[in-house]
Amino acid sequence: MAVTDWSIVEQWAGVAPGERGDKYQAFKSQVENTLFSQFKRYFPELADLVVFRELSTPLATAAISGHHEGAFYGLDVTPQRVMSKALRAATPIEGLYLAGQDVVSPGIPGALWGGLLAAASVNPNVFKHIRG
Repeated sequence: MAVTDWSIVEQWAGVAPGERGDKYQAFKSQVENTLFSQFKRYFPELADLVVFRELSTPLATAAISGHHEGAFYGLDVTPQRVMSKALRAATPIEGLYLAGQDVVSPGIPGALWGGLLAAASVNPNVFKHIRG
């Protein structure tokens, strides 16, 4: 997985899959080969076991899941979203706490921290049980 931006694939957004042409296929192949080279550098024995690879772009995510511009990690990470008081673990409703990736930041680490902050909102002693 790699971070990308919609602008990288936007030129093919209005074109049906399978009709995007050789330039799109060359782009996908280049990115796939670059990512796999990095994988192979760090995990050579695992790389030797790979029998199939396929690169998915934000176009595929948008087509399959309907996520805006293929952004599958939840809400857009904008200053307004990060500063929103609505996205906090503790809510104005007694006993209701939010957990997950959109409480702190997108992705797996965001989900982890969102859960920890929700638990700590219920009982601040949670942090005493975390070891480094």
